[in-house]
Amino acid sequence: MSELNKPGPHLDEKILCDLTIDYPNIVEQIEKNYSSKWSEWQNFVKNIKLSVPLHEESQPEFASHCNPNEVVEAIASELMGNDIVIPCSSGGAYTTVMQGFRQKSGQLLTNNRGLASMGYGLAGALGTCFALPESRVILIEGDGGFLQNLSEIATLVSHNLNLKIFIFLNNGYASIKLSQKANFDGHYIGCDPDTGVYIPDLRSVLSAFGLPVYDITSTGSDVVETVLKKHGPVVGLVHLHPDQPFLPKIASKLSPNGVIESNPIHLMEPALPAELFDAVMKYPSLAAKTYNND
Repeated sequence: MSELNKPGPHLDEKILCDLTIDYPNIVEQIEKNYSSKWSEWQNFVKNIKLSVPLHEESQPEFASHCNPNEVVEAIASELMGNDIVIPCSSGGAYTTVMQGFRQKSGQLLTNNRGLASMGYGLAGALGTCFALPESRVILIEGDGGFLQNLSEIATLVSHNLNLKIFIFLNNGYASIKLSQKANFDGHYIGCDPDTGVYIPDLRSVLSAFGLPVYDITSTGSDVVETVLKKHGPVVGLVHLHPDQPFLPKIASKLSPNGVIESNPIHLMEPALPAELFDAVMKYPSLAAKTYNND
């Protein structure tokens, strides 16, 4: 009961129960009593999906490099309902998947964002392959995080696991670099080869393990399909520009006292036009007014 009484978000209804016993009954009651009243909310959600693009038009395009959002969309469109997707736990590869992956009914998508430990992607994917050997497992990881568990490629190859790996190549820790660019006037440290993070030629390294490796240099290519359809372990190297931002994003700034402060989750960059912002914030604004009046 103490968990329900913690200070925090305003709750319209507090329920103390054993989910293994009571959850089916709760769902039944909701469907019986409230489903007919959800049409307004459902239409609201549909309108947001139509009004706010999944891929920001302001996302910069770099010649001879892939658009990360479009690559993730291409992967999602090729997958089946029984596929398992493992995005990494942090960085641009993670945020792109969790923001833009169109999950199909039946698909399992797991991640470790709570801990955000770099290197989780390959470890999680290998564990999934062993747990579900008949499934096709797809890993989407950044080059910096991938290097954290590189030695486990030997495990992948020796067991001939059915794992398809897509590695975002952006020459190091791109998210850290973008944060240093925004908050420290481009004084970079520990984010790319020029500042102490060496990224080897992954094609040569992976080929040495005997893995088939494919380069994905343009979003419209059919290499994604080739990687997914090839049996056994295979790698697709997704070439991104080192300065590729990942939008939309929560903006942060360095305060005068040296503390990094972030906007609330609903205030992202690029900012929405005022009229559109008011429309999509209809219910959050009503909730905020109710909470402040209590």
